[in-house]
Amino acid sequence: MKSAALFIYRPSGLLFCSVLLLGLAACSTVQPQSASNFEPEKTADAVDVFDLANRARQAYLQSRLLEAASLYQQIVERVPNDADAWFRLGNTYTQQGSYQQAIHAYQTSLSNERNQPKAWFNLSTSYLLSSQAAMRESQAQMRPGDPAIQMIESRLLRIESLLSERLE
Repeated sequence: MKSAALFIYRPSGLLFCSVLLLGLAACSTVQPQSASNFEPEKTADAVDVFDLANRARQAYLQSRLLEAASLYQQIVERVPNDADAWFRLGNTYTQQGSYQQAIHAYQTSLSNERNQPKAWFNLSTSYLLSSQAAMRESQAQMRPGDPAIQMIESRLLRIESLLSERLE
């Protein structure tokens, strides 16, 4: 059940800064030109990562989650300290129901930039969703009449209640 609210969009991040810095670094290697025809060169890596980020965002928005995850994975391989790309990769994994991978992505995002309330929230939500999935599997493995079934059902109701609460 994916009824939990996730923060999906973060307009700022290390990826943007990295692309900007790579672009500025490329500018410093350009020979001086007159102001009227000066256009900074862009490094291939910066353009490539920027293109990957745009394609990943579009894939995510269009619910092409496997493609989005693959593209975000390529970004974090090229820019491993990009907290925003890890955050978005976590969102993609959560939407796929791959909670352990999402947890890893959110933790990596937070290890790169600890001051991210949305990443902390999504990390805790992924833990709850993972717990819910494990509890449902436990319920499915129980023998009929097992007294633990009631305890599992009670816990599932509490987890579902936590997941369905609205943020105000």
